[in-house]
Amino acid sequence: MGLLKNLSFLTSPFFIQQSTKVMSTKLKLYPYLLFILLGWMNPLSAQKISVDTTLVCPYLSPNIQGAYIDWGAGKRNKNSNCRSDSFDIIHYNLELRITNLRSKYIEGICELSFKAKLPMLKQIRLDLKQLKVDSVILANQQLAFNQEKKKDYFDINFPQDLDSSQVYKLRIHYQGVPKQGAWNGFYFSRDLAYNMGSSFDANPHNFGRAWYPCFDNFKERASYTFQVTSKAPLRAYCNGELTDEAVANGLVTRTWELEQPIPTYLSNIVIGEFVELNWWIHGQKDSIPVQIACLAEDTSKIINYFQHLDEAIATFEHWFGPYAWNKVGYTVVNGVNGAMEHATNITFSDRLLSSALFAEEFMAHELGHSWFGNQITCETSEDMWINEGFATYCEQLFWEKVYGEAYFKDQVQINRSWVLPHFHDTDYFSPPLAGAPHRYTYDARHIYRKGAMIAHNMRTYLGDSLFKQTMHGIFEAHKYQSINSERFCQAIETHSGRSFRYFFDDWVYKGGFPHLEIDSMQVNAKNGFYNIDFLIEQKLIGREKYYQNLPSSITFYDKHWNKYRIRVESSNQYTNIQAKLSFYPICTILNEDQILNDATLSYQRVYKGEETVKKKPSLFLKNLKVVVPEQDSALIRINYHIASPDTSQTEQFICSTQRFWSVEGIFTATTSINFQLELNEYIDFDLDGIPKTKLVLLYRPSDVVEWAEYTDYKVVNSLINPIAGYVQVNQAKKGDYCFGLKRQEK
Repeated sequence: MGLLKNLSFLTSPFFIQQSTKVMSTKLKLYPYLLFILLGWMNPLSAQKISVDTTLVCPYLSPNIQGAYIDWGAGKRNKNSNCRSDSFDIIHYNLELRITNLRSKYIEGICELSFKAKLPMLKQIRLDLKQLKVDSVILANQQLAFNQEKKKDYFDINFPQDLDSSQVYKLRIHYQGVPKQGAWNGFYFSRDLAYNMGSSFDANPHNFGRAWYPCFDNFKERASYTFQVTSKAPLRAYCNGELTDEAVANGLVTRTWELEQPIPTYLSNIVIGEFVELNWWIHGQKDSIPVQIACLAEDTSKIINYFQHLDEAIATFEHWFGPYAWNKVGYTVVNGVNGAMEHATNITFSDRLLSSALFAEEFMAHELGHSWFGNQITCETSEDMWINEGFATYCEQLFWEKVYGEAYFKDQVQINRSWVLPHFHDTDYFSPPLAGAPHRYTYDARHIYRKGAMIAHNMRTYLGDSLFKQTMHGIFEAHKYQSINSERFCQAIETHSGRSFRYFFDDWVYKGGFPHLEIDSMQVNAKNGFYNIDFLIEQKLIGREKYYQNLPSSITFYDKHWNKYRIRVESSNQYTNIQAKLSFYPICTILNEDQILNDATLSYQRVYKGEETVKKKPSLFLKNLKVVVPEQDSALIRINYHIASPDTSQTEQFICSTQRFWSVEGIFTATTSINFQLELNEYIDFDLDGIPKTKLVLLYRPSDVVEWAEYTDYKVVNSLINPIAGYVQVNQAKKGDYCFGLKRQEK
């Protein structure tokens, strides 16, 4: 599921239910104007409210249960998986009549093919919201049912025990005005009608029940037949393949068949006066039909916007295996922000279309759900990171394919920058990835973006070849099944042949992040080679247990800018590393290739002449001006460490414990480097209450030297916000920088 974050989206339930606090001072600019408002929001509040530690359903794994308790806030999602032991719906045949869009009224018959799974089963419960059941028929016999007002379900009673070896067919007649919300239920917009299968505020989030009787959870799957009657020239588009169309008396009845089983939230209907764009894309196994349905005025935008669809399919087939559905389908609608991954018929907002490929990643994100979410589905909402985290990482894989490795690495860091700087907000806490309570199921910063960070780290831990092999194996073995975090871990171990329990313990079931830096390094020349001996220090952000087997890289540069890179692994607080080089390293950079998402953000560039970078908001840095002497070049890297420096207390100064910066690279003393470091009251809260004019900028050339006040800087207060502003740094040198206070002024 993807959401368009623009100004018109302020009233959506996503922002209403995610947060009641708007922090306008946290506005961060996203390079392509996406997620504009997300920087204002801080949905993960440190205020812990009562914790429901009871198991709603016994099928939640102990690890998920423990992760949920670690979240420490909010009510749990209702888990209807417990009913999965009683009966199994095999097929839905939906006969819908929607002929007057202004009335917002639907009439339907839902024929369920199901089997009993328990002996002596005499009652089943189906989910349905706001619509009225008229009758329930089994083998021409009217059955008794109980539908109470304001309940999202009704119970059907059978006159005798059901035979578990037999397939039964129930015909349920129902009607009414379906539930409609800002992001859920059934929409009627101008000459359009369509559903959105998930609801942010409903509990549970699945929302098939908004338009037909069903077993509404993430686990249950069934195939579908849709027979939809609408008033011409409006026509219905649904999941699967169009098998019949009949026109009579000004009405159009279209029949769609979906053979592959899906959960109810992925079922879909869209009614409108659409034109179609159809073509074929060559897949790994077969040619894949593509069908884009849109209003006539949008066709030129469609052709431009979807120009990289074939590369997106090729990317995801490469990493995850062949496309498993009978078509790739998008239907473009108005009246909604974002998109929803309904299987083979993605509902897509016309606001995403632009001649400038605005929000192109939404196309990739929803297509990525064809694997993560549609082909395999999170078993419960507590495992939503599997769906949304990997679909978000699919955006980055798409960028890697289309725009190259350098752009991909930039996007990996941009994604990281939406998560990490908030770890030291005064009201932020660091929950696990799994086990999210109801309020946070679709938390964009955590479930989506941190989920993508962990997906990238998973690729790094395994390596590209084994990651690809493992994912192919998982999708083949678990095709059209639900999966939870525990089984996902087991599946990775099975198909990779490697232990992966420690990864899930570190990254999925516990919160926080590691921060890596080179603590010390010694270089000894011997027999024409240089033996390097150094320590990597691991610091912890938002947790107390050290990570194990953290993969990263170290890049060594010689005086001619030739480089040699090694891969390293670190565990616990300190890890000793040795390397042997044929040259003396004049510059050593940790994680230059961005293979690990840790608690560091970096900006690196080669400069010539005079250049200025106006703003790097993820680093709280702006107006970086570099002047390099003529006929020379400079490699400059600025790191933003979301961690406390090693020494935060000296006899003279109190240092910030929240963050610090470092400057490294290859440049001479004749290179002029000036920049501004932004103050932020939500992050620098350990220095809060002190006028910013009393702040000092501290500097050290290395961490073996004590902090001292920098010699050339100026503190500038904001004219708008008296407790914000920036520190102007002039003639920066290699080393570390942080904010601090003189002890006598505390």
